[in-house]
Amino acid sequence: MRPSRLTPAAVGTTATRLAALGDTLPVPWLNVVISVGDIVLMTGIALLVAALMHQSRPRVTPATLAQD
Repeated sequence: MRPSRLTPAAVGTTATRLAALGDTLPVPWLNVVISVGDIVLMTGIALLVAALMHQSRPRVTPATLAQD
């Protein structure tokens, strides 16, 4: 297979930075293999979604409605 933009162009070596993110972990009950980098990415996305869902909005109370 020729390297392309979608496939890795180099094999990781001892000089590879952040090589631990490419370590794979088998998940037998799903029949997949995921990497530590995948877990970091999914955690970041989950935290972003949670932060966006928790944006504070001004509360509407009967007292603030009476001021209008």
